[in-house]
Amino acid sequence: MANLWSGRFEKSMDKLMEELNASIDLDRRYYDVDIDGSVAHVTMLGEQGIVTEKEASTIRDGLEKIRKMIANDEIEFSTKL
Repeated sequence: MANLWSGRFEKSMDKLMEELNASIDLDRRYYDVDIDGSVAHVTMLGEQGIVTEKEASTIRDGLEKIRKMIANDEIEFSTKL
């Protein structure tokens, strides 16, 4: 997968800049609260009728599976695309 800005430059991004720009360390550290926010958001979407309650429940279940997988070190965090 290319970076969003890859079409604007002739050369690829230097590896050092790629690592500097990556937020993966924060993603790894704050996954739990990030997932909490996503659960709250999809709950609101369900309550407002933007998605069905069944869809909201399915998304919440998926988010909880992801949370468990991260907690069990089953997901590798990487800066590689």
